[in-house]
Amino acid sequence: AQQNGMSEARIRAQRELFFEALAEAAPSGTAADVTLPERGSQVGLGSFDGAVDYVRRMALPQELVGEELVLELGPIDDMDTVFWGGERVAGSERDGVWNRARRYVIPASANVAAAVELRLRVVDTGGEGGLTGSADQMKLYREAQPDMAVALAGDWRRERQVALGSLPRWPRSGGGPNRPAVLWNAMVAPLLPFPFAGAIWYQGESNRNNPDQYARLFPAMIEDWRRAMGGPLPFYFVQIAPYFYGKDDALLTPRLRDAQAAALQLPDTGMVVTLDCGDRGDIHPRNKLPVGVRLARHALAQRYGEDLDAEGPVARVALQRGATLRVAFAEQGALRLANGGDGFFIADADGPFHPAEATIEGKDVVLRSDAVAAPKRVRYAWSQAPAWTLTDDAGTPAAPFSMTAR
Repeated sequence: AQQNGMSEARIRAQRELFFEALAEAAPSGTAADVTLPERGSQVGLGSFDGAVDYVRRMALPQELVGEELVLELGPIDDMDTVFWGGERVAGSERDGVWNRARRYVIPASANVAAAVELRLRVVDTGGEGGLTGSADQMKLYREAQPDMAVALAGDWRRERQVALGSLPRWPRSGGGPNRPAVLWNAMVAPLLPFPFAGAIWYQGESNRNNPDQYARLFPAMIEDWRRAMGGPLPFYFVQIAPYFYGKDDALLTPRLRDAQAAALQLPDTGMVVTLDCGDRGDIHPRNKLPVGVRLARHALAQRYGEDLDAEGPVARVALQRGATLRVAFAEQGALRLANGGDGFFIADADGPFHPAEATIEGKDVVLRSDAVAAPKRVRYAWSQAPAWTLTDDAGTPAAPFSMTAR
């Protein structure tokens, strides 16, 4: 216990050092007029990890001066500090608060003048950054009068401060999920005395830069869990959802999805496709109901024997037929095209891919393009946040795929 106390004290000291250095650092970038809320990935800051200040100078209604006020800002990624008239009045300066809605109290003692500079310092420590909520979540009001709120969305000044690499290292307590032994020894192994009926898994975003490695690690992990848990262990997993990681990531994400799909070669597995319920601006999309329903259908059909079609259409083989390319699908029901048939691309043996016109003939999708005389390769939904179109008659989407015709 004493060692843990010393460790936490050291961590607190390092965090104080981090924010002291941040307060003393000179701005490292230019200022710009912006519209809030904004996500870093949408305004050219997707690859920037560090601190950004958002500043708004405003005149408060006279009846709010001298009053205690509630400040709501919506979710912020990752940490933030709020300055009111140059003084810190609130903040979430710790791990684990990213994408949580912010609700702060501005004390009456700080609210002494109608002319106010509201400064919001956002620290992004990796991945997405910025204010990730909606405009109606940004407001200022008296607790007793929320219906008379001052809207805060809209015009702000963004001042880029300092990159994370120029600050003292941000300390992290405990074990993050990428540290050795955390996921298994600390989280799973203690549960092994209890019987497991199955497992569901939703992960993969952080592995997208190494899809070939993931293709080996993922099935190896499934088999290792089965060994440790002493049984076949049905294992159902979710293909990572559409999300825009950045221009340089265009072909890595679909390859990671393909690596996930390869684990279906193991028995007693099932995969949920999320093309229709993702959010290209939110790595943790809010539409989770379809994901849960589809996982449940896999369990009910495979584990409990109910007569359900849990799978969407699955591409089996592509055949060239003159100027067309015919993809045959395994599917219990009928194939359907939504969204204008978008998402299919074809190419000849060596050339670039071109958008293809898609039509359905039975359990086949027939593709053609005036730009491709002899199509040999096909890709479907092959990007970070792709257009999608193919479902079964229950609306379950087909998985992305890349294939060469026979």
